Amino acid sequence: ILAERCPEHHPVAPSHHLMWGYAWERAVMLSFGIPCGMLMLLEPTQFGFLTYWTLLLHFAYFTIDKASPHTNVAVRVLHGGSFAGAAAVLVGYALICIGGKLRFGTWYAWEKQIGTPIFADLAFGPAVALKSWEHLWPMLAHFIDVRFNWKHLRRVYGGAPRWLTTMWAMGSYFAFGSLWEHTVKTGEGASNTLIVYLQPQKWSTSALCAQVGITPPAGMAEDAIFATVQKLIMTGVATMLLWRIFVPLTLPPSVKSEKKIK
Repeated sequence: ILAERCPEHHPVAPSHHLMWGYAWERAVMLSFGIPCGMLMLLEPTQFGFLTYWTLLLHFAYFTIDKASPHTNVAVRVLHGGSFAGAAAVLVGYALICIGGKLRFGTWYAWEKQIGTPIFADLAFGPAVALKSWEHLWPMLAHFIDVRFNWKHLRRVYGGAPRWLTTMWAMGSYFAFGSLWEHTVKTGEGASNTLIVYLQPQKWSTSALCAQVGITPPAGMAEDAIFATVQKLIMTGVATMLLWRIFVPLTLPPSVKSEKKIK
């Protein structure tokens, strides 16, 4: 009777906040799983892109019920890499959007040029929705996930070395990206980021070296400078955001005052 009238006194009574956390995990899981499943049937070539490999990584992470203490290892394995991937993919896409706009005049004109046939005739609004789902939604989903599942993530990470945790997150996604690069990103044309994403030719290695009056080393790829700068920016932003997340999450369990994400 006491448990029914005063649920807060019942040891197993879930709070509304924890219920929202579980509902959020399931909703986000479906938001990745259903569209990806449909695209596997309609346009499987989309999964030749790192963005779509990363969407599958997000799907795998959000299948985890973080309320269960038996999922601690799974959370530690997938959460950091998924979070880092969301940040890196968003930043990487933002950078090539800049190049696309410089070359074609507008983001929409560039996007229509690089889009796969199934999306070639999308109107502006649906195109924005699609690209937001691919690149912005994962980052938003992770930030909201931290808010709703703060207690569970503190249980998983509490007392863990923050530098090691951050390095594992970045390292795991780097390994994931390297696996994609060595299995899917093959062939001379496919390996040139400037060609694949129709970036300005003035960003090529030979053009950039010519601007400063130097000759590039023999055999240096035409997208080497651009790809390196892009990866450095992606890594830097992802590391900064991970640090922002993991510093409060890795506080020792005895710490009473927790600095949550504002």
